[in-house]
Amino acid sequence: MRLGTATAVAALFLALAPMAAGEAAAADMPSYYSPPDAYAPRAEAPQEFGSGWYLRGDAAFGPEDRPKLLLQGNVPAFDRKGSGTGYAFGAGAGYKFTDWFRADVTGDYLDPFRYAANIPCGATCAINQRTEVQRFDGLVNGYVDLGTYAGLTPYVGAGAGIAGTVADGSIRINGNALASGVIDPRTGTTVTSGIPTRTDYGFAWAAMAGVSYAVGSHALLDIGYRYLDLGHTTVSLFPSATVTRDLSTQEVRIGVRYMID
Repeated sequence: MRLGTATAVAALFLALAPMAAGEAAAADMPSYYSPPDAYAPRAEAPQEFGSGWYLRGDAAFGPEDRPKLLLQGNVPAFDRKGSGTGYAFGAGAGYKFTDWFRADVTGDYLDPFRYAANIPCGATCAINQRTEVQRFDGLVNGYVDLGTYAGLTPYVGAGAGIAGTVADGSIRINGNALASGVIDPRTGTTVTSGIPTRTDYGFAWAAMAGVSYAVGSHALLDIGYRYLDLGHTTVSLFPSATVTRDLSTQEVRIGVRYMID
């Protein structure tokens, strides 16, 4: 029985010896060989805030429809051949979806029109009307960037939105402020106040082409051409007549786009 017991103990020792040796070897291994802790939190990849978003600001100048206001007898009309040079300032924000496509929303303030009309009201009487037409637009634009060559990125684009005008007029008699009512010689209407402010909105669209150049890690200089159709503008005349004319402008635009990264 003692021999049998000794044999069993020896067999058990031989079976456990490799396991004990393995644990001892694992204990002696450097810590950088240790298997990862299954419950250790995983570090998340850093997130880039605002990547692709940009802000923009623009200034523009160029030829535009600038119709003159005429009186054909006592009937008001726009001179169809009127033109001039105008300016505009704009700002907006956009997003660059890919290396080839981006879009933005922009708003522009265009230089105002000013009109004057002298309407006869007697042999020695003239009604003097002065009107200022403020103009603005808001567009949603899309652009296709055509690759970068020697640091220059040409592009083409188009936009659509709304254009608005706000016309505000005043009336004088022979150059003097309106102190009492005056009778309009065309209608017999007695007028005792100025022309009310008129606000109009219409559809606007644009087509543009240009080139941009990186001037820093976040800024791009943008130079381009834009054709802008502003729809129509309406001017009210004493006492209730209106004149309407479709307007457009061709602009050379210089601006800066700032990438928010």
